[in-house]
Amino acid sequence: MMAKSSESLPPIPPGQEFEQERFWQAYLLGNQIVMYLAARPPTEAETFAAILQNAVVPENSAVARGRAGVLQLTKQIVATMSAIPPESALWSSHPEVLKAFEGLRRIYAEYESNSDSNLENWTKFFGGLRTELVEFMVRIGPVVEGWEEEAKQR
Repeated sequence: MMAKSSESLPPIPPGQEFEQERFWQAYLLGNQIVMYLAARPPTEAETFAAILQNAVVPENSAVARGRAGVLQLTKQIVATMSAIPPESALWSSHPEVLKAFEGLRRIYAEYESNSDSNLENWTKFFGGLRTELVEFMVRIGPVVEGWEEEAKQR
C-alpha cells in the first residue's frame, strides 16, 4: 500500500527568474530521490532497489515509507516543472530538459491515473521512474549547475 500526502510547495510568482527557480527546485528534489536510492554500499544498491520496487510489505514499514517519499518527491517535481508556462523561454532554450521532463511526467501520470495504489502499479511506476529520473537529472543538472557557475563569475 502507498501513503499519500497533501503537502505542496509554496507558489512561486511567474517570470524568468522564478522559472529558473523551478528548475532548481526540481533538480534538488530529484537529487533527494537519487541520494535515497544511493545511500547504500554499491554491493547492496541493486538489492535495495529490487526490494523497494517489488517487496510485499506492511503499510507502516520502512520500505512503504520510502515508497511514499519517492512518490511525494516525484509529485513535487512534476508540480514544480508543470508550473512553468509552455511559452517560457526556458523550454525553448532547453528542449532536452523538456523532453526528459515529459517522460517523467508521463510515468507519474500513469501511476496517478490508476486509482489502485497496489504493488503492481507501484512496480511499474518505479521501474519507469528509475530510467526517467536519471534522464531528467542528466539533462537538468548541467543547466542549473551552469547557472550557478555564471552567478559565481558575476
